[in-house]
Amino acid sequence: MLVRDALDLVWHDCVHGMDSMNLSNIAWAFALVGCDHVPLFEVISASSLRMIKDFGAQELANIAWSYAKLFLQYDPLLEALACSSMRRIDEFASQHISNTAWAFAAIDFLHAPLMPVIAASSILTVESFDPQ
Repeated sequence: MLVRDALDLVWHDCVHGMDSMNLSNIAWAFALVGCDHVPLFEVISASSLRMIKDFGAQELANIAWSYAKLFLQYDPLLEALACSSMRRIDEFASQHISNTAWAFAAIDFLHAPLMPVIAASSILTVESFDPQ
């Protein structure tokens, strides 16, 4: 049995009811290994939209990074991530800022209000950025 076949048997029940940290961790882990299981990411997107107000800086950045890494573009999710990121930008560490900026650029999703917010936050925290 292939991993995707096994995943099809269990993912749906597992994802429903997860909190924001678990959703972002699942998305991050699958993106890290390049597994773009579209039905899973559709459910993660829908669940994330329902609880976006509960997402902290790391969850917002991880979800954005995960979808961009897999070139998955769900505009309602990206819009919600952008708006939530703008509201919580003061909570973002340099890694969250850079991952969010990279994610939106990588999938060419221009959210005009978010870009100046990221730029201003980057200027304020430039000393804490770690060149990787």
